[in-house]
Amino acid sequence: MLSKTWNKIKRFKIFVFFLKIIAHNYGCCGICGLPWKFCKEKSVWYDTSGYFATCNYCWDNSDLKQIKTAYRKAQKNNWNLVNIYELQEVVEKLYDSEKTKRRIKKIKSIKNRLKKECNV
Repeated sequence: MLSKTWNKIKRFKIFVFFLKIIAHNYGCCGICGLPWKFCKEKSVWYDTSGYFATCNYCWDNSDLKQIKTAYRKAQKNNWNLVNIYELQEVVEKLYDSEKTKRRIKKIKSIKNRLKKECNV
């Protein structure tokens, strides 16, 4: 519970501002702006290389449109040789597959909880 709260708090704009000052030589998440020193990046593998424009937290808590926008901005700024349309297709497929896995996991946990309640 505490780590979830801390994940939200450290993404407040004022915290991000100070953390960027502390880690001024690090890149940052394209959604929350948190420097990579303070969060784990979400890698997307494309053409034998790993690309990341979002942190794991933002990947899990953002919609596909926000994620695609972050990758588009990162491509314009840094990745001149990457075909952004192909990369966005890879991002979309990975996002959809992970979203499906999260739904299945949630359904299983609800099912297990109901079994426990019915057995009691």
